[in-house]
Amino acid sequence: MLSKNKKKILFRFEAGQKHGLGHLVRCYSLAHALEQLGMLCTFAMQTPLDHVLVQSHTCLSIKNSKHFEQLASDYDVVVIDLYAYTSDELNALSQVCHYLILMDDECKHGRLSVDMIINSAFRAEQLNYQLISNKTQLLLGQQYALLKPEFSENKCILPYEKREKISIIMGGSDVKQLTLPILKKLSHSFLKHEQIMVITGIGCENCDLIEQFCHQYHWSYYHNTNNMAVLMNQSKLAISAAGSTVYELASCGVPMVAAIVADNQWPLAQQLVDFQWYKAIDCRKKNKTAELIQQIEILNNKGALNLLELSHQAKQFIDTQGAGRVAGKIRSAVIS
Repeated sequence: MLSKNKKKILFRFEAGQKHGLGHLVRCYSLAHALEQLGMLCTFAMQTPLDHVLVQSHTCLSIKNSKHFEQLASDYDVVVIDLYAYTSDELNALSQVCHYLILMDDECKHGRLSVDMIINSAFRAEQLNYQLISNKTQLLLGQQYALLKPEFSENKCILPYEKREKISIIMGGSDVKQLTLPILKKLSHSFLKHEQIMVITGIGCENCDLIEQFCHQYHWSYYHNTNNMAVLMNQSKLAISAAGSTVYELASCGVPMVAAIVADNQWPLAQQLVDFQWYKAIDCRKKNKTAELIQQIEILNNKGALNLLELSHQAKQFIDTQGAGRVAGKIRSAVIS
């Protein structure tokens, strides 16, 4: 166990067009919760990113894995949120780290010797973590979902029956560039006269074209906003990427159609298949914008009372306290 002085936490992740922003969001969310407990958090990236969540912390530029190992030994806790790490690399890193945490999604690493694993996927406790070392503490399930503090601190909650907007939110980088094709399909559907709200992140490559298209149809458009919780709480329905945005929308009680755009999103989609407030469409290999629009039309036609019930079910699925729970577990583990 470490002493009770201020602990130094080092987060290793990548973010941007290639990796999306989900890793950044959950590292930032956990860092914020740890800082509320008096710990000092630093980020480490190989590819720099000009983003407000990165700028909120000291961010070290690393050259390679060996360079990171040298840095890691100077920190009390190291958090890895990067799929590129192999089991051998993680086990080697555990030899130089005082306390090593892995953020995991798919339980594919096999035998590991890390101190803690965080997997906030629904029913993650059913995954096969039997090969993990007995010393490893497992934090599994959506009660450990790492939502940004704006969702736990948000007070601008519009009652569902007063919401009129349908949101299009394809993640921070829209890795499959689906937003504009969705809008074009939407403009030829029965939903084109609805109040459409489009939100893109800093990694979106064609935001100028999206803004022009939204202006043409008098739809609301927000780019790289810091008010996601406020905007989501104005939404009655959403078409979303199937990553961390799913948990954010659910916490705001928004029924959704989610586009699976990455392999790591597939397990969550499979686990949520029985929920009426959530419909997933696999867009990893084929553009299925027509199917996304069709499914959101089906939801929109369910009627006000049915949608209110679906909103309640989504909100019951997850709370906004996961980051605080994880931070508390980490504090208990590293402070004697």
